[in-house]
Amino acid sequence: MFKRPALVQLYLLTMVVILGQFTVYSYITPILMNVGHLSENATVWFLFIFGIAGIIGTVISSRTVDKHRSGTLVIPMLIMTVCVGLLTVTSSHFGALVILGTFWGASMTAISMAFQTLLLDTARDAADVATSMFSGIFNIGIGGGAFIGSRVSAEFGFAAVPYVACALIGVCVLACAAIWLKRGSAILPTR
Repeated sequence: MFKRPALVQLYLLTMVVILGQFTVYSYITPILMNVGHLSENATVWFLFIFGIAGIIGTVISSRTVDKHRSGTLVIPMLIMTVCVGLLTVTSSHFGALVILGTFWGASMTAISMAFQTLLLDTARDAADVATSMFSGIFNIGIGGGAFIGSRVSAEFGFAAVPYVACALIGVCVLACAAIWLKRGSAILPTR
């Protein structure tokens, strides 16, 4: 399995993108309430909008991933990077957060859907093992992201957390963009 460059790439992307996502998302409530001074009600609405937008991201990704693999992978990562990077500066402006939450939520589920679809295409002959590993790596990303967010918030405050998450996800965008420019595809060969 690890002799397949595309599979290794997808596992690494999953790990780092999910690290970035959960570095910030694990601390979204204190970021919005302590940094942005939003009310509990406004924070709940943000989370609701984020979740609804996820459904939109799933629909979009399901319609584009087979035809535009590279774009379906890179564009949502880029959108997510921008949204996470803007979180601290927009955290006190609910209108801006609605827009940000919509794009961030949609891009997060679009990325997850793209990862899973590409993974199944890459490892058709060992889908059970590949998806089990994917789940484990995804969960490591969740726990690792929460840990990173914890350390960053303890050392630098909640306002710094989104910037660290932005850097993690941004590295993935740059890596995929470089591969895309060099090879004509953001995804490495399957063999």
